[in-house]
Amino acid sequence: MDICIGIDIGTQNSCIALPWKSTIDFVENHRGSKQTPTCVGFEDGLRIYGDDALDQKEVNIKETIDNFTAFIGRDVDEQMREFCDSCSYDLDLSERGKVKIKVKHSGQDYLFKPEQLLAMHLSNLCKIASEYSSRDVNRVVLSVPVFYSAEQRGALLDACEIANIQCEALVNETTAVAVWYYLFSSQIPTSNELTRRVVFVNVGHMHTQVAVFAFTHSTIELVCTESDSNLGGWHFDQIIYNQLKTEYCEKYMVNQVDPKSYTAVHLRSQCAEVKSRLCWSPNDVSVHVDGLPDGHVLSTVVRQATFEESSKDLLERFRELFQRCLNSSGLGREQLDAVEMVGSGFRLPSIKRVTEEVFGLKCGVSIHEKESVAGGCAIYVSSAFLIKNGEEFLYLFTPVGNC
Repeated sequence: MDICIGIDIGTQNSCIALPWKSTIDFVENHRGSKQTPTCVGFEDGLRIYGDDALDQKEVNIKETIDNFTAFIGRDVDEQMREFCDSCSYDLDLSERGKVKIKVKHSGQDYLFKPEQLLAMHLSNLCKIASEYSSRDVNRVVLSVPVFYSAEQRGALLDACEIANIQCEALVNETTAVAVWYYLFSSQIPTSNELTRRVVFVNVGHMHTQVAVFAFTHSTIELVCTESDSNLGGWHFDQIIYNQLKTEYCEKYMVNQVDPKSYTAVHLRSQCAEVKSRLCWSPNDVSVHVDGLPDGHVLSTVVRQATFEESSKDLLERFRELFQRCLNSSGLGREQLDAVEMVGSGFRLPSIKRVTEEVFGLKCGVSIHEKESVAGGCAIYVSSAFLIKNGEEFLYLFTPVGNC
């Protein structure tokens, strides 16, 4: 008997959740991780996925395709230009702004649409879930950013069709988080006379979504949602990368660094760790990068004050986004009960500070910040939860026929 799984398709990582008896289980891949990189690689006539693909990126740069979901169903506009220029693989933009990715595979040149790469990735995720559960997996519920257009949602369904996977529903990421919170938070009111209003801030790799939900004992109401499709953790990585690149060019008297070169890929690989250290420590971060071409070595310091100064425009955009959400809700700050942070990019202290300044509440992380979206998707297919909590959940999800 086959099973249906919930999948959070992130730009950087994907997460799989499956209903298991009376709870939701998060699937571990062959490396024991619940986060599988959204990455497809082509090497020696083989397709490789996830961590295995990322591990060989520095020796197989142009044939290792990551972050490709950023191109799903959308045209490349000025907002996307910086991201396109940073890609380590070749892009084809000849078809009216639509992106195709150039790949050499088995001695032949290919142009892949993003949804074709997503189909490969989804097939691999279903294989991971099948091996984990010892069941056939051919049905999925997929998460989508709340701002996705009909064309983008249709592209996800096209990817499922290419992969011969049945998509049962598309779930807005904000909704998935709210449903997960409703079922597993100890703070839900014990009667319908009480209402708990919660702000959910989801800072992803490439975009940020904010939503306000009102919870009673038996209902979930979406109050409002706002988003910025070009504001996320990647933009802070880019600040760090630009510093490393600039100092490298100055030290070795190089005019520029080709984004498709080993030097660029190796420098960029340091950014996530540097950002993580900036999140967890108030101190400046020392960076030492060796293994660069021609025996080059880069040693520098990323200073907290300089990093925050370079981030001020991004932080102002966060502030404006949060303020729009608060205004759209029609609520005063005193009417909000909690702020919950989720996603891969929210841990920067400066983002938390701006969040707390706008909403007037301390940021909480009481739910699985990296797994709640997948968990919310899996709840859709969990008969145990639907029977227990009634059909009130179903209106929160988007059946495929309505996309």
